[in-house]
Amino acid sequence: MRLIQLKREDFLDYGAVAQHGKYSRIPYTRVKSLLYEQAEPKVLKFKTAFSAEWLAETVLERKSTRAGHGGLHFEVPNPVTAKSGVGLSQAKKNDIRAMLKFMPHVDKVFMSNVAQ
Repeated sequence: MRLIQLKREDFLDYGAVAQHGKYSRIPYTRVKSLLYEQAEPKVLKFKTAFSAEWLAETVLERKSTRAGHGGLHFEVPNPVTAKSGVGLSQAKKNDIRAMLKFMPHVDKVFMSNVAQ
């Protein structure tokens, strides 16, 4: 068994990156599987049936900049470390507390701590 301890800097906020995407190109109502690969941050792959081949769609487009080679290149802003303290809303905490009686013991212990 290998235990990995997550640190605060491991939690990133991809909101700024996601705002540049053209996600209307993905037919989310028909998607069965969605694949994001870190090596290809501008492409989302999806399947509309579990037995189907992966379809790729470019959701982040090239932008022209004057930096670097002077031509078009793909630039994704680096995600920033997520802000702490956002937490769950009171309504969500109430929902979790209401569902505790239906949860297995191991989940109940964890979720009761989350809903505090």
